Amino acid sequence: MRFVLLFSFVSHIAFAFTAAPTTRVFTLRGMTCSACVKAVQAKVCGLPEVAKCTVEINKLTLEGTTPEATVRDAVASTQSYQVVKVATVVETGKTAAKKSK
Repeated sequence: MRFVLLFSFVSHIAFAFTAAPTTRVFTLRGMTCSACVKAVQAKVCGLPEVAKCTVEINKLTLEGTTPEATVRDAVASTQSYQVVKVATVVETGKTAAKKSK
């Protein structure tokens, strides 16, 4: 009985600390054609914790809990493209921009 209660308690705590999915818009540099778009889609859209992914020339919109560093690494490993800016879309429809270093 103690084990079941402890497991239930721990699983509720883990659930409480799970990151909520966010929508982020990544501005990219170096993409020039539809082949570039397909290459970034293949690398980024299949990452774990990506719920939704849209790629356009020099723009990646991602919904999920994938860490930003993981997305940056995936983009950089594709033909040396680069993330130059990240904006997080908040519930009100406004964006909070965060420039990359």
